[in-house]
Amino acid sequence: GSTYRETVKSNPALTAAVATAIAELGYTGVAMFEFRVNPQTGAYVLLEINARFWGSLPLAIAAGADFPHYLYQMLVSGRRDFPKNFKTAVRCRNLLMDLRNIKQNSGMRTVVWHLLTVFFRRDHHDHWAWDDWKPQFRLIFVSIRSFVRNRNHNW
Repeated sequence: GSTYRETVKSNPALTAAVATAIAELGYTGVAMFEFRVNPQTGAYVLLEINARFWGSLPLAIAAGADFPHYLYQMLVSGRRDFPKNFKTAVRCRNLLMDLRNIKQNSGMRTVVWHLLTVFFRRDHHDHWAWDDWKPQFRLIFVSIRSFVRNRNHNW
C-alpha cells in the first residue's frame, strides 16, 4: 500500500467520467474510482469502483474533503450538495508503513533518523491527530515495543 501521498489538481476528464458513471448507476454514497492514465496521451481506463472508504482517506480529510462527515450529513439530514474544490499539494503519510519500508530498504539508523525528524515536516499523518493523540501514541508504542522484542518482526 501507499505510504506517502499528495493531493493534485483534479483531472476534468476523469471527473466527468465519474459523474457520468454515478448518474448512470443512480448511485449515492461513498465510492472510490481508480483509473490508469497515459500521461502522454491523456487516455484513461477505469480499473475499478469501490463503494467503500479507501486507505488514503486521511489524505482527503487533510485536504478538506471530510467524506465520512459528508456521508453522515447525507444520511441524517438529506444533504446532497457538497464542496467540490479541495486543497492541493497536501501530503499525508502512513508512518508505520514508512518505517517498515525504510527498515527493509535502508536499515535501522535511517529508521531512527526518520522518527526524529518526521514531526518537523508539514506532512499529515494517517495515525496522528493533535486533538486525539492517545490512540496514535498507543499504536506507535505497541509497534516499537514489538520491534524491540523481535528485531526480525515485520511490524
